[in-house]
Amino acid sequence: MTPPLPEEPPPSYAAAKPFLEHLEDLRWTLVKSIAVFVVASILCFVFRREILNFLTVPLFREVPRDSGFLSALGVADSFMVSIKVAAFAGLVVSLPFILCFFGQFLLPALTSSEKRIIFPVFFSGVCLFIAGVLSCYLFILPVTLKFFLSDSAYMGIHPQWT
Repeated sequence: MTPPLPEEPPPSYAAAKPFLEHLEDLRWTLVKSIAVFVVASILCFVFRREILNFLTVPLFREVPRDSGFLSALGVADSFMVSIKVAAFAGLVVSLPFILCFFGQFLLPALTSSEKRIIFPVFFSGVCLFIAGVLSCYLFILPVTLKFFLSDSAYMGIHPQWT
């Protein structure tokens, strides 16, 4: 009894790309990924105030917005918060594109049966990522903030977060 033949024969060495061409493809994948991240971060920096207002909604459900609860102690603290907000929001926005670029880089190395499952896996991964971000924002963050605020009150400490 002979073993079954694979779906596709392995690529011949004559048809395979040289190592340096693979490195060049990887370099362009990294360049595109970094470019998308930078563009997304710049766009998020333009809307940093709106993004920060959105991110602080769970906090200000617990404490009044005009209470002076959030403070900037250093000269550049507010600008550093802007940079961090833009970078993290840029990462969230650009991550599906970055994953797509790396998928395009890896796609030629896959067999046809592996290629068939790439889109469902990628789509479900993006959906799970978005579901994770939303569940953290909507469920975990409010509970965590309540805990830290109540713990501060229990300890007799007035929280003033920076």
